[in-house]
Amino acid sequence: MLEFPNIMSGRSAPPEHPVPGLGEVLARTGEDLLPVHHAESLPVQSVVLSEPGNSQQIPPYALVLAVGYKPGDPLFEDLMSRAARAGAAAVIAKPSAASQDAFRLLGQRHGISAILASPDVDWLTLAALLKSACAVALDNPVRRHAGDLFAFANAVALAAGGAASVVDPAGQILGFSNLPDQPLDELRRRTTLHMEEVEAPAEDPDYQRVYAADGCVRIAGHDGAFDRVAAAVRSEGEILGSIWVLVPDPGRGQHAEEALAALLDAAAVHLHHARLGMNMQQTRHALLLESLLRGDARAAASAGALELDQYEWFRLALLITNATPGPPARRQVQGVTNWLRIAHRRAVAAEIDSRLVILFSGTSKDPWSPIAGSLEHFFSTSQITRASMTIATSFPAGEPRALRAEFERLLILSRLSRPDRAVPGDRSPLIRMEDHWPAVELAIIAENYAGHDADRLAILRKIQEFDRAHNAQYWPTLRGYALANRNYADAAARLHLHPNTVRYRIDRLGELFGLDIDNAGTFAWVVIQSHRPMPA
Repeated sequence: MLEFPNIMSGRSAPPEHPVPGLGEVLARTGEDLLPVHHAESLPVQSVVLSEPGNSQQIPPYALVLAVGYKPGDPLFEDLMSRAARAGAAAVIAKPSAASQDAFRLLGQRHGISAILASPDVDWLTLAALLKSACAVALDNPVRRHAGDLFAFANAVALAAGGAASVVDPAGQILGFSNLPDQPLDELRRRTTLHMEEVEAPAEDPDYQRVYAADGCVRIAGHDGAFDRVAAAVRSEGEILGSIWVLVPDPGRGQHAEEALAALLDAAAVHLHHARLGMNMQQTRHALLLESLLRGDARAAASAGALELDQYEWFRLALLITNATPGPPARRQVQGVTNWLRIAHRRAVAAEIDSRLVILFSGTSKDPWSPIAGSLEHFFSTSQITRASMTIATSFPAGEPRALRAEFERLLILSRLSRPDRAVPGDRSPLIRMEDHWPAVELAIIAENYAGHDADRLAILRKIQEFDRAHNAQYWPTLRGYALANRNYADAAARLHLHPNTVRYRIDRLGELFGLDIDNAGTFAWVVIQSHRPMPA
């Protein structure tokens, strides 16, 4: 948090720039906040989080979020006292810190507004919501339509006299100026085309310079690229992103720096609001899309809320990733979501069971082939997806209620496309259900197979037990042979073995276990079992 002088005797003068009042901010925040004591009405200039043992000075006109305090903790009353002396607008706490009555008495004792937050609200979400509420309340042309990063990039471009881009910390381009006659070089063309930087910020020395600087940095052009002026956008020490202004005329660099520096506070407001808006929209879409794809009682209402009645065809896409769950994988999913928001504005993206599901829709005037082409291009060229993700697309559906079955097929296709499942084409950036429907249908049959054939199941278990006991590979070999439709060469390629090794093992299966693989019924049964998970 930024250091501010401690205000021990009276409050500092009100902010010179217009800021919203406490009442207006609370009204715009919603029902998660309940005022329990109202002191003097003050403007709100910042939002800060304070934890027990955190003794840094509190800015005047701040909303102080009391995080992690327990009932009866003397540090909580000390925070109330320090906030009041500093001239803070209010202290916000949860019932886990103090009861409503105790909190009210503390507010009265120290002469500061006390606001009780819902016990279920996330502190970081609440902080972003409060900052966004402050932004929306401001009557500033640059800050209107907070969260519209394309409009804001246009405002930056007009002020700085160049082309502007707003980039998140992972290198995804969240907005760019699209005014007439914008300057363009090859670097800007490539980045706006793919909606991401060519090199990830973590590996880009120019980004490291920008992130390390307190203000604007001038980046000299090279390899045909124009000069750029850039600055990190920060809020309470957190880097929310950065702004880059392409300046073809080096003589205009100073002007661009001054113009960009004046807009950095507004940029933080826009990025906070955009992030909050994206999160809220994703949550709403996730609930609606999950209800639709699960086929529950709210499916029809969900289709209506998503306004699907205006479309004639629907397709689902499922993101398949081999990345380990964690921040890198989460950034990849967010990068795909950001790209979709720009390239396919009508697409609805949501995470369901930790999988990114995308719903595309259109009319007879919207052919599917260009969309499929753009998906394939993005997933084969983007640095955020390269070698770690593919996208699987469903059959077309003519009505929303048919999407449930398509979703179930996609889930099966995603399991079949794992490296150990070796479906042909599984390494391509786009997997189409049309290419793999026989394997998917077989897998559905296998999942519904009741297992009435006890004799064959007993043989299968004996093979698997033999493999475990002797460190053998008879079942994987039989499975690869079945999936290759009894072609020894194809099975060998699939299993990375010599064809003679496959032939030997298949012959030994008959000798060891009495399995007649030449019998059509037995072979069909083995194919079905090959599409089922191996029993434990």
